[in-house]
Amino acid sequence: MHLSISPFEDLSQQAAEIADLSLVVRGRFVEAADTMVHLDVRGVRPDRMRTLWPEVLPEPMDHADIRVRYRPSAAAISRAEEVLQDWLRIHVRDEERRILLSRWSVCLAAPYVAGSFRDFCARTGRVRRTAERRI
Repeated sequence: MHLSISPFEDLSQQAAEIADLSLVVRGRFVEAADTMVHLDVRGVRPDRMRTLWPEVLPEPMDHADIRVRYRPSAAAISRAEEVLQDWLRIHVRDEERRILLSRWSVCLAAPYVAGSFRDFCARTGRVRRTAERRI
């Protein structure tokens, strides 16, 4: 059995676990954004979800640029609801961080719909690096 003498070994292991969890959480937010973009149900979204998630623009119809549409599975919709109704509401209490996290997720999941996160920051007068740190 190997006992750690250096306190930094435990710290680096803990930091690695936190970094891994951070990637999983960010991935779930991007998946939720992708699910919401591809959810083709008009006027059925709950009001609470609409207030937490930024409005998504309709897809431009360009014949040279064909969009792949798919219908999200029930499991994907359930995961998106968990992220939007539980994680975002309970764990992200600051309204500014909710906006940034939501827009960042949509920009990664569907840049053809929402544009780039850099453009969003420029349009709204935010510094991109500061906004990314707040996510």
